[in-house]
Amino acid sequence: MQEDVMSSFSHLFTDTVYVSNPTSIDAYGEAAYGPYVAMSCALEHAFNRVLDLNGNEVTSSNSIAHGSAISLNSRVIFSAADLGDNSKARKPIAVTSAPSRLTGDILYESYF
Repeated sequence: MQEDVMSSFSHLFTDTVYVSNPTSIDAYGEAAYGPYVAMSCALEHAFNRVLDLNGNEVTSSNSIAHGSAISLNSRVIFSAADLGDNSKARKPIAVTSAPSRLTGDILYESYF
């Protein structure tokens, strides 16, 4: 995962989450994941109605605004205290993005 390149939004990213991306598929067809990497973001604990990958309207309980793309298959942990416990990892149910009209920088938002 690359470092956040969103200089025009960086001042908004006062929280940190930890992201682990899939690296391969094991012999049983399960995803193998790389190490968790810290990512600056703006974390919000609020309910939102969003569309999932299948177009179904679902409720998310958390969202993060961030400057680096993450996939729907990524694992995200919200607290450094939970890094040793993969049962605390969550996968996004939706990821959106939009460019800044002023700078062209892309702001991503992931919902959990």
